[in-house]
Amino acid sequence: MKLNEIIPKKFTDAAKKTGKVAFEKAAAAFNAADDWGGEARDYIVAKIDKNPAIKSKMQSVMDKFRKEDAIKDRLDAVEQGRRESRMANEADKAPPPTAEELARAEAQVGLGDPSIKAQIYGRTSCPWTGRSITLLEKEKVDYDYIDMDDSDHEPLQSKLIDETKQNTVPYIYLRGEFLGGFNALDEITRLGQLSERIKPKSERKAKVEVAPRENTDEVAPGETTSLN
Repeated sequence: MKLNEIIPKKFTDAAKKTGKVAFEKAAAAFNAADDWGGEARDYIVAKIDKNPAIKSKMQSVMDKFRKEDAIKDRLDAVEQGRRESRMANEADKAPPPTAEELARAEAQVGLGDPSIKAQIYGRTSCPWTGRSITLLEKEKVDYDYIDMDDSDHEPLQSKLIDETKQNTVPYIYLRGEFLGGFNALDEITRLGQLSERIKPKSERKAKVEVAPRENTDEVAPGETTSLN
């Protein structure tokens, strides 16, 4: 173990720059003692510790750098405070969220995303999911498809049921709002309301509602395939 491994290099450099011969001699003696063995090294360390001149000079050098380190720490703390102050000011100057942004944030609590025209949570094995996709593609509507047959999406099943109160696929969202299954999608398309429904709320001209079909013996397509 050399002296510079115990005493930081900046201390030894500072001492040499000031031409302190005693310090250099002590360093040389310590290094030589290190080559001789542990007992010799310990002996030299003890001698240095007992020599007032060397000990005082070493203490003076170390005190100098401790002071510089303390000043640097204070400057760093001041700069950190300034950065935090700038960040706080920038946050205060930030414009309030728009109505659309608030609506999007509120909707994102659920599974619907108002930034997406259409979302289909369905199953590849479900024919009514396929019909929903075909209808949107025919109408040239961009959509996101989430395949519930994918094991990664299994945790969404219970959340979809709780959120929509519907037990069957497909689950169709338009602009973050739950619409229903294929039956509901087909209905608003038949009534010419799809193009209006896929617009953001702030751009819609009128309230869009799904008109009910006449009661028939035909089972609604959106109610034929269970998630389970």
